Amino acid sequence: MAPPPYIESDPRYDIFHDGHYQYAFNQSRPLMRYVYQIDRDLIWEDLVKKLTQA
Repeated sequence: MAPPPYIESDPRYDIFHDGHYQYAFNQSRPLMRYVYQIDRDLIWEDLVKKLTQA
């Protein structure tokens, strides 16, 4: 688990020359789970099943 990144200030004005925003981290923020791998086929199958049962 890790603290979530956030954009340090208004992104409309802080775009770097390479087109990326400046992200910052604050250790006091709530932690988030980081996903390294996901079975997208299983997720889509579950989604379609739930939508068709509605």
